[in-house]
Amino acid sequence: MTETIPKISSFLLIDSAMLGGTEAFLSMMSDARPAWLIPIYREDAATVSPLVIDIEAAERAGQLELMMALVNARQPQLHVSIIETVLTHQQLAQHLRHFICVRLDTGKEPTLRFADCCILPALAHVLTPAQWTTFVGPVVRWCVHERDGTLTTLPQADQEQAPVATPFILTAQQVESLKESAAADQLIGNVQRMRYGQTLSGNPVEQHQWASEARRIWHAAGHYDNGVLFSLASAIFDTRGGLLMHPELPDILAQKNTASICRDLQQAAIRL
Repeated sequence: MTETIPKISSFLLIDSAMLGGTEAFLSMMSDARPAWLIPIYREDAATVSPLVIDIEAAERAGQLELMMALVNARQPQLHVSIIETVLTHQQLAQHLRHFICVRLDTGKEPTLRFADCCILPALAHVLTPAQWTTFVGPVVRWCVHERDGTLTTLPQADQEQAPVATPFILTAQQVESLKESAAADQLIGNVQRMRYGQTLSGNPVEQHQWASEARRIWHAAGHYDNGVLFSLASAIFDTRGGLLMHPELPDILAQKNTASICRDLQQAAIRL
């Protein structure tokens, strides 16, 4: 008897929250939504839901242009990952619904941003081997976009690990690790919002490096004031990273007065 080889299909997972919702591209009303697109969240949150897209179905429907509008809505495409699996479209969506929330040891159940390419690689290291295997078990290959636009393949499931129950229960250390993995991107976003949409200097890779270094030297100087961190990051962006090499930077950060630090950072950036 000939053994039937399961068909491997390719799907896109899109984090529509990174696009500010999907209504600008297509209607998310259930009666008007394309059949090739399935939201993971409930209908009342469909506009900010992770979206599972059947590439072949979009092509059959003659709507590849619409699909690509979602894919190319942001550069780099950190909102898009590619999943190859033996699951059907509906089965993959249902699988991912098991991971919408995680449970903390405090009893809270926050949402897990598993469609964000900035978070996915961190999950591979933060989740336990059994949790990661449960998450990616049915996936043959999962590729995520990097900040430089390249694709990276996530680790595969460890078949020796037994699946665990969902929602996952995360320890305080796991939660802290996830927060830290997202901290540089959050800092970039905060600086961007305070500039009312003005384009920041540098490309996405440089911006992440600068924000990460800002956090590192902020911690190393013994600071916990977010005002200092914000001023430091802003000055680094204003100087395209040049402030990081400024000989007076350690002395500026060694001060105890927040107002003095922020003033001196601004003045140092102006002089560069």
